[in-house]
Amino acid sequence: MSVMQAILVGVVYYLGSAPWAIGYLTMNRPLVAGTVVGIILGNPIMGVTIGATIQLIYLGWMSVGGAQPSDPALAGTLGTALAVASNLDIGAALALAVPLGMLGTLVWFGRNTFNTLIMRLAKKPTDNADIKGIWRVNVLAPQPVLLMMTLLPVSLAAYYGPGFVQSALEFLGDQVLRSMILIGGVLPAVGIALNLKVIMKRSIAPFFFLGFFLVSYLNMSMIGVSAFAACAAALYYLGSNPGKTEKAPETVENEAGQDNTESSSIITKKDLLYAWFKWFIFSHCCINYERFENLGWTNSISHILAKLYKTKEELSEALERHQEFFNTEPYIGIVIMGITAAMEEQKVKNETVTGEAITAVKTGLMGPLAGIGDTLNQAIVYPVLLAFCASLVLQNNLGLIGPVLFIVLNVGFMAIQSIYFINYGYRFGKEAVTKILKGGAMDRIITAAGILGCGVLGALSATYVYLSTALTYSSGETAISLQTDLLDTLMPKLLPLGVTLLCLALLKKSISPTKIMLILAAAVIVLGLIGII
Repeated sequence: MSVMQAILVGVVYYLGSAPWAIGYLTMNRPLVAGTVVGIILGNPIMGVTIGATIQLIYLGWMSVGGAQPSDPALAGTLGTALAVASNLDIGAALALAVPLGMLGTLVWFGRNTFNTLIMRLAKKPTDNADIKGIWRVNVLAPQPVLLMMTLLPVSLAAYYGPGFVQSALEFLGDQVLRSMILIGGVLPAVGIALNLKVIMKRSIAPFFFLGFFLVSYLNMSMIGVSAFAACAAALYYLGSNPGKTEKAPETVENEAGQDNTESSSIITKKDLLYAWFKWFIFSHCCINYERFENLGWTNSISHILAKLYKTKEELSEALERHQEFFNTEPYIGIVIMGITAAMEEQKVKNETVTGEAITAVKTGLMGPLAGIGDTLNQAIVYPVLLAFCASLVLQNNLGLIGPVLFIVLNVGFMAIQSIYFINYGYRFGKEAVTKILKGGAMDRIITAAGILGCGVLGALSATYVYLSTALTYSSGETAISLQTDLLDTLMPKLLPLGVTLLCLALLKKSISPTKIMLILAAAVIVLGLIGII
């Protein structure tokens, strides 16, 4: 690996770790990061294959409440770089990626801690009602340290790492390499189980087993199972829909008396679109452990506040009001920004809304909407899209189509979703959340998406979790294989299913994913050494 290639690998990790929304939705995913690294190293097919395989471990990865149990960006970037440069087997690449992902949590912790100091720099531009200054503090100020924490160490590791990996493998021998391959075969079960823990309710659990059986007995492809599960989800949603929908009125007057028609509004659709753009791209630039997304929020709504409040004192007060603690899921939770904009506008029109009321609404809504957004997007939409697109690479040999399709679908869906919700929040004001939850429509959507997710996860467990026994029984000249002659006859892929359900049971007992990975690794090593697997 050349110096320039190593630097570019470091850039990929920076983009995956950087809080630009496009990085979070793309480079942060091993499927995409591995592809880009493979292109940099001149082996895109191996890169996308390793990235897609590493992605399976991180299907259940969720960053909830500011916590990050592992770092998929580092696992996908550096794990793929070392595997490609060292020409490792897929299983060995997986075993290498897991500890790298755990190490990456140090970057997350360090960044959020440092950003707590950076956030305080926003006081001066806030006091001066300088919205451009707030943008600079939110977007630019955190980047130099983040570059040093990501680009520099990963570039060095990518440059010097392959030689170390090769020497270590030669020293440890074939048995260690075989153990790494076996470990890599069972680790995807953890990612699948993490998702199942969130979405698999008792009422939709059969769809997980249906997806598993469609693959294990009928050899149906992932695309086929996805289509089948999507039809089942659609049937559920249509069948559970009461069938009566209220037409939304053209003019809505919220409880504060605000008429949010275009003609009566100070805030225009263009203003809301610009607020969406700044939130979509820059919301997590200065995420910190003290107030989380507060500065990203203030930066996003600052031009609306500047339009509403004409004096320096009024604008400074409004900017300061929005720098209190704020943390929610960004793509559905953005409805709060629309609601807040409507309330700020009402405050300017007739002062029936107070600053304290605006803060109270923000604080009261961020938790419930984070729960909805995390359940729908992080637990269902991301994993289903990743599983489907990874299968295009691993099962259908479609190479770069998988990551490209994921980028288009993921970025497109999150953009459309968030644009819809910011406008919805502004249009209906404080009534917006009630209307979202009215009639159980959101519950039906989440359940339907859960049906699709369970079907896909069942298929994944039958396709990408590998475990078989090497035990045989000999009677005279006849040798009976426990795997081929007994287990596969009873139920194909029985052991992978058992491992997945075991991981799910351990997760429900509040055992951390890291501990489960270590348990699986230790068990596989022991069973491999004594010849059972």
